[in-house]
Amino acid sequence: MTASAAPLLAVHGTADDAVPIIQSETLVTTYWHAGADADFRWLDDVGHVYGLRTREAMITAEIDFLRTQFGAPGPRAGSAERN
Repeated sequence: MTASAAPLLAVHGTADDAVPIIQSETLVTTYWHAGADADFRWLDDVGHVYGLRTREAMITAEIDFLRTQFGAPGPRAGSAERN
């Protein structure tokens, strides 16, 4: 692991009984100790398999992470801005 590793988003449910949350915590901590960029989000009362309510929270976390990494998208090249 080096500081130039690709950014990481780890999302883990606090009620996951298949994969211990410590595994995600250890991975993110390893990134941080190497100086790499990592974000850790846990979802309260979510297990290993999740439904629609959780999917929305996951997508929100992913969008936030991507905006942090790459910035908000602007107008496409060659397209006219509309008011």
